[in-house]
Amino acid sequence: IPAVLFILFMKHVLQADELERGLLTLTYFLSGILGIPIWVALSKILSKQKTWSLAMSTACLSFSLVPFLSTGDIIPFFVITVLTGMTLGADLVIPPSMQADVAEYEYYRSRHDCTSLLFACWSMSTKLALALSLLIAFPLLETLSFTVDSLDNTVDSLDNKNNLIALAVIYAAVPVVLKLFTIVILSYYPISHERQQTVRKRLATLEAKHKG
Repeated sequence: IPAVLFILFMKHVLQADELERGLLTLTYFLSGILGIPIWVALSKILSKQKTWSLAMSTACLSFSLVPFLSTGDIIPFFVITVLTGMTLGADLVIPPSMQADVAEYEYYRSRHDCTSLLFACWSMSTKLALALSLLIAFPLLETLSFTVDSLDNTVDSLDNKNNLIALAVIYAAVPVVLKLFTIVILSYYPISHERQQTVRKRLATLEAKHKG
């Protein structure tokens, strides 16, 4: 949802020019790349589950400040962009790594290698998430009577303010709610670091016996 509404928010709420929008977009993805080694290192100290939850919590705290931004708040939004961009790095590397652990555990449990199927489902789910973001974001904006044509930045009207507030809330608040829900689900993730290591040792033992 933030990816879908990112440009609209910068253009209409912050009134950032084309150069500023380009720099902020670059900052977001560059922060994601730079954040990857940090999250990987942190996942070795904490668990993958706790690391991803920490990243999502950081994103929630950052996004919670977005509805308070207004025209010209480029610097505060730059800081938010850096923080949320870094959490993107966690979203890119931690979930697939956890998926690999799930595939390994499933092989240990059932002796069937479902890795290809699991990652195919994961890839499909990420594409569906993008499609669903369009189906969620734009109908919500329409429900709140948001239209780009109705925005007139030269007129400080109540309708215009409500329009911009609607955009800011859907851009930031909806993802926060979804991430908090995900954090709750993730708290029940059963494959701890210790359990993962146990599974790997047992698989190694079984493989050694098979070769022997």
